Amino acid sequence: MYSLKKGINVKFSWTGRAFPITVMLLSATVLLSGCGRRESPQFRKHFDQGLRLFGQGRYVEAAGMFRKAVQINPNSAEAHYHLENAMVKYHDRYGAIEQYKKVIALKPDYALTHYKLGIVYLLEERVAESIEEFREAIRIDPGLAHAHFRLGQIYLSQNRYDEALGELKRAIELDPQFPHAHCELGRALLTQGQVEAAIKEFKEAIRLKPGFAYAHYNLGLAYSQSGEDERAIEAFKQAIRHDRNFAKAHYNLGTLYVRQGKVEEGKQELEIYQWLNALAEEIGHQENRVAANPDVAEAHLALASLYSRARRYLEAEEEYRRAIQLKPNLAIAHLNLGNLYFRQKRYEEALERYRKAVKLNPDYALAHYNMGNAYLMQKQAAEAVGSFKKAVQLDSHFAMAHYNLGNAYLMQNRFKEAAEAFVAASRLDPNFALPHFGLAQAYRSMGRGEEARQEFQRFRELQKGQERGEEQ
Repeated sequence: MYSLKKGINVKFSWTGRAFPITVMLLSATVLLSGCGRRESPQFRKHFDQGLRLFGQGRYVEAAGMFRKAVQINPNSAEAHYHLENAMVKYHDRYGAIEQYKKVIALKPDYALTHYKLGIVYLLEERVAESIEEFREAIRIDPGLAHAHFRLGQIYLSQNRYDEALGELKRAIELDPQFPHAHCELGRALLTQGQVEAAIKEFKEAIRLKPGFAYAHYNLGLAYSQSGEDERAIEAFKQAIRHDRNFAKAHYNLGTLYVRQGKVEEGKQELEIYQWLNALAEEIGHQENRVAANPDVAEAHLALASLYSRARRYLEAEEEYRRAIQLKPNLAIAHLNLGNLYFRQKRYEEALERYRKAVKLNPDYALAHYNMGNAYLMQKQAAEAVGSFKKAVQLDSHFAMAHYNLGNAYLMQNRFKEAAEAFVAASRLDPNFALPHFGLAQAYRSMGRGEEARQEFQRFRELQKGQERGEEQ
């Protein structure tokens, strides 16, 4: 019999399903500027370029610019501070810790620097040092709500419930609009059996942040604990709606379905949970490989692919960029980064990466094909035709390339060429339904009504066959 996963303990890692650790910049430039020193033009050039690159999400390159600024002026707390931000972003935690320490040596009374060092220590699971830094941040600035919140979160993970409740309530006093603090307070109350009070906090977190999957999940746990299974099911569904990869939400939803006798629905959710769990484990292993081999581009490339599968797109982008920085001529890294952009509908950026891949490897059929897809999405039919034609020239058995070449021709009203491309695709893959639908469109536009009806009928037959296959 399955039992509900409560997930009370906080897991301080990139792959944990507890409230994720994020780095907050909180007007860092304002806090660190005004030191009274006029910087050299070369310093400003590198520093400003670093800020621009950081703002574009190009953290590895940003770190390089900030390092150059630090070399020019080793006593610039501002340059060290932004260098550490960039290092945290691309997971160079050891380097970030060293930079934070340098900032503290130069400017020991910056509460935010202590706070951010505490965050990195958490990521490294150096909890005692993390607590020390958060306490120091609060000593300098007692009104820093996020430091109280993090202390409360740690105390909750250590079963120090009274201290956790005190810190989380203080965080909410300082910032009543802090949804994550309300959620963690709800979790603390739930551990103490205060179910109604916990539900109130989870609802407040959701009111403040409707898409907060973790709050919906914990609301589901609270409802389940009070025996309100239907409400719990709805809460878990909401958690999944906002985060499709929330493994524990799938598990608990499946468990409740099984409890209610909805065995098929329960089985489906539990299978999703197992797949997501396996993916998380695989990501963890690859993260360890990257940590052991930080200068191996292929290790970052493999991690990026796993992050992409898990829809952790920001992390995937960072890892692809790191791979490219280590090995700029790695065509597959440019291709996969382009694919990541494509999935996010960032078509111009995708095209830029596909062009780079093709430049590095002119015979890369898949890169030409994906470039054609990006052109199609931009309604640039002529360019799409050129890319798909190149793909099929390089790989004449590439059924999808023939199919999308047909679609590009349809967009240009070149119905004869479209029909030829769809026929080629269907011959290469007789069970591929979509080329028959394309043929139906082309034949109808050419006035060949009977052939269009036959192709549409063939499309429906193949489609139904595929649906039956999926059900088996």
